[in-house]
Amino acid sequence: MLIEKKPKTSFLQKIFLLFFGVILSLILIEAALRLGGLILLTVQGYRNTASLKDKGDYVILCLGESTTACGGEDSYPSQLERILNASGSGIRFTVVNKGIWATSSEGIASLLSKNLDRYSPDMVVTMIGVNDRTRPRWYGNKLFNFIHYLRIFKLAEYLTLNIDNLFWRANIVIPFDKYYMILGRFYLRDGKFCEAAERFKKAIEINPSNEMAYFHLALFYHYLDEQNRDKAEPTYKKCIEVNPRSDLCYVQLGIMYFQEGRFELAEECLKNSVAIKPCEFNCLMLSWLYEKTSRLDKAINVLESFQKSNRSAVVYGGLNILYRKQGSLRRSQEYADIAQQLKKSGYIAITRSYYRIIAEEVLEAKKKLVCVQYPVRSIVPLKDMLQGYQGIIFVDNEKIFKDALSRDGYDYYFYDHFGGDFGHATKQGNKLLAENIADAILKEVFKGRVTKGAN
Repeated sequence: MLIEKKPKTSFLQKIFLLFFGVILSLILIEAALRLGGLILLTVQGYRNTASLKDKGDYVILCLGESTTACGGEDSYPSQLERILNASGSGIRFTVVNKGIWATSSEGIASLLSKNLDRYSPDMVVTMIGVNDRTRPRWYGNKLFNFIHYLRIFKLAEYLTLNIDNLFWRANIVIPFDKYYMILGRFYLRDGKFCEAAERFKKAIEINPSNEMAYFHLALFYHYLDEQNRDKAEPTYKKCIEVNPRSDLCYVQLGIMYFQEGRFELAEECLKNSVAIKPCEFNCLMLSWLYEKTSRLDKAINVLESFQKSNRSAVVYGGLNILYRKQGSLRRSQEYADIAQQLKKSGYIAITRSYYRIIAEEVLEAKKKLVCVQYPVRSIVPLKDMLQGYQGIIFVDNEKIFKDALSRDGYDYYFYDHFGGDFGHATKQGNKLLAENIADAILKEVFKGRVTKGAN
């Protein structure tokens, strides 16, 4: 009797079967994580509703970058809370400011689930996107988004951070500086700045030539650690010593010198940053220095030189402001029109991708969503980007700010013009912003209106 031999599995077939098995396992794990997340979200929803009934507050969560985060009691979220509570609506409002300095749409989207779970808001207010122009081009492409927002990816990230905490407490050092750089950026994104700084210090211990570790640590001392702010300058200088062509370090060191009133040193650093890399942000910062030290002609020349080989709506917006200050109203309007025309092309891919992710998650969680356009800018691209999503409240800040700037002048409402046509707001600028947002919320949700001057 002949025994039939089973055909041998070839090497390629084994590779295919292994690959197929891994993919199938990942799909099953992803499905299980998503199902678990859906169940958890449903249970959390019931708990949040019960909690809010007990608490009695109407909670508003504000998300954004430094334009949201900065200002303390003068920030727009703080003023928004005071305005809403003084409106006579009979509702007690709590406004939570979760703006993060120097973050991006990606950073805001990555923290959204945590913020929704932690604060249980009734409403989410977003004003985001201005920092995305400094992000790598591959951010926001479909493959990156697909991988980055897999539950498996988030699980791996979660496990990495928890393992790191165990190692850190046990004083176990991983001898790779890049490992600590990745962890530092994770902690930065989560708003855990002290933890991030410690990882950057560890990266420097392992590799004293790690330029970006010095840069991130210098930023921490400069903007977030008042007690050790004197360490920012030598840390920036160490970064430049490691890489004399670090335009990032030169521009931030220049900003620090400007803030300290050391204008000659600030000019030297900012000029170096532009010489190394004549990009949009570096040119705007040098122009800002000249503007604030009453050298409008030089401020204009910097931006005009940049525009000879670029067409940037942000820089045209800056030129609009500078020519208006100089009294050249025809040129000012000319550049304002060009900037407006360029902006009609809409948001860049990075912002479109993450803004939609944020909108979907907020609306799926049954929260009210208020999308705020930056001061002076048209609401049309924002509405076009989010068309198809039902129930979004849009806040238009174009006309109200243009009228205010014409009446009171630019410096009354903004400290700088980092965004080109707008900048970080003063107390008065944040008040105008808060009043307009409050007006939209009361009118669209509670059928009331703001009493002007309530703040």
